[in-house]
Amino acid sequence: MVDEMADLTEKLDALEHKLHSSVGDVLELARQTPPAGTPAWIALMASVGVEPLGLRQREQALRTGFQFHRGALPVEVRMVLERIRDDVSTRSRTVAEPADVLTGETARAYVESFQRRLDELVETRLQDYVDAIKPAASVNAIFANALASTKKFTAEGSGSQTKTCDCCGAGRPADTDLRTCAFCGTPFFRQ
Repeated sequence: MVDEMADLTEKLDALEHKLHSSVGDVLELARQTPPAGTPAWIALMASVGVEPLGLRQREQALRTGFQFHRGALPVEVRMVLERIRDDVSTRSRTVAEPADVLTGETARAYVESFQRRLDELVETRLQDYVDAIKPAASVNAIFANALASTKKFTAEGSGSQTKTCDCCGAGRPADTDLRTCAFCGTPFFRQ
């Protein structure tokens, strides 16, 4: 049983190492890619089986999110990260199937911990990416934001509120039934 556990942890650790290496390579190329994309970015997307956004979707994503001048579109980065995560998840199930036979709590806990880290990967790494490509706030922008967010008291009700993306801050366009952000792909409504 000890040998089986050691084999399981070794295989899952190797998968996780390869995952982080792949994700690091993806994010590095994404940071170097202009918003319009490059042949290298499109080739990377194709290598993991992800289609680049069409022209209409790309224009909508660019209008929706913050103004940025470097980095691939966050929604495309999300699609690539999700595909890599799903591939590693599938491979990890093959590795972890023998752990189902193991009765040890340690093996099950290790597999569950690995799966939790996989589940959190896309959101945490995409948030890091969005933060990295966001333009730095200028003093003028800070004061404009402070002025815009100052409470204004009126006799009327406040009306409806705009839902913004938790990851990138893009607004959800009015009169739409969008469930995910067009800019980064984050769900507006978590289950």
